[in-house]
Amino acid sequence: MTDAAAPAIRARVEAQELYDQGYRGQGVGVAILDSGFLPRNGFDPRVIEERDFTGEGRPRHSSNWHGSTVATCLSVLAPETRLGNFRVIPAEAPMRREDVIAALDAVVAAFPTYRIANLSLSFAPEGCPDACPLCQAVERAYRAGVLVVVAAGNEGPAPDTLTCPARAHWALTVTATLPETVNDYWRDHRWARIWAQHVTGRFGRSYGTSYSAGYMSGQAAMLFSAFPGVSADTLRFALLEAARVAETEGRATASTAQAHAQLARLQGLVRIGAIVTKSNALFPMVEKF
Repeated sequence: MTDAAAPAIRARVEAQELYDQGYRGQGVGVAILDSGFLPRNGFDPRVIEERDFTGEGRPRHSSNWHGSTVATCLSVLAPETRLGNFRVIPAEAPMRREDVIAALDAVVAAFPTYRIANLSLSFAPEGCPDACPLCQAVERAYRAGVLVVVAAGNEGPAPDTLTCPARAHWALTVTATLPETVNDYWRDHRWARIWAQHVTGRFGRSYGTSYSAGYMSGQAAMLFSAFPGVSADTLRFALLEAARVAETEGRATASTAQAHAQLARLQGLVRIGAIVTKSNALFPMVEKF
C-alpha cells in the first residue's frame, strides 16, 4: 500500500487516533487463509508460521496476488501484527473445503497464538450453516476464542447471496459498498455484517469483500492490542454495534473509534452473552457485574 494512501484509509475507518496512540496490532496473531503472500511491505519479520494446505508444498505463491493484497490491507491498520501464512488456494486446481477446514483447525490448535482468522474466500453454499462442515469449522474456531472474519462474497446485493462460509453462525461477515449505494448494498438483514470500503493500493485498483475483510481484520487487531484481555465474543459485539451506528448514519464504514469506545464501556460495566437464532440474528444480553 502506498504511504500516501494509508492515512486516508485509516481516516476513513476512524482509526488514525488509535494508530497514533500505538495500537497497531502488537501482540496479536492473525492467520490469513488465502493464496499465500509474498515477502513484501515488511511482511517477513512478522511471519511466525507458513503452511501449505493445498498439497502443492509452497506456502508462498508468486503468481496469485490475492493473499498479498489481503495481507497489505490488514497491515495498513495493524502493521505490528504477527502473521500466519496459511495457503489454502491452489495455483491451478479448484479450492477445496477440506483444506480450509484443516487450516482452521490448525488455527484453533495454536490458540492463543492467533486471535483472528481471515477468510477472504468463498464457496457456493451447500447446507449452510448447520449442515455445512466448513461453517461448522468456523463455529468451532469461534467457540475456541478465535475471531473469524469472513468475506461475504461478491454476488450481492440481492437477498440470499451470501456465500460459504459467510453464512456460518458467529462469523464476522464483511461486505463492501460504494459511497453512493450505502443504503442499497447487502440488504439481506438476516445476516450480521460489517460495512467496509474498497481502496486503491500498490497492487492495482481492486474491489470486493476480500479486501474489506482484510481491513476489518486490521481493525480487530488494533482493538485486540488496545484491550489484550477482551474476548472474541465481546470484540465482535463491539464491531457489530459500530457497524449498526454507521448504517444508521448512512456511512459506509464501521468506525474503529466507535468500537473502541464501546469496548471501553463494556470492559468496565457489563458482561456480554448472545443468543443465535436459526436466522443468525444477534440479540445482545447485557448483565451488570
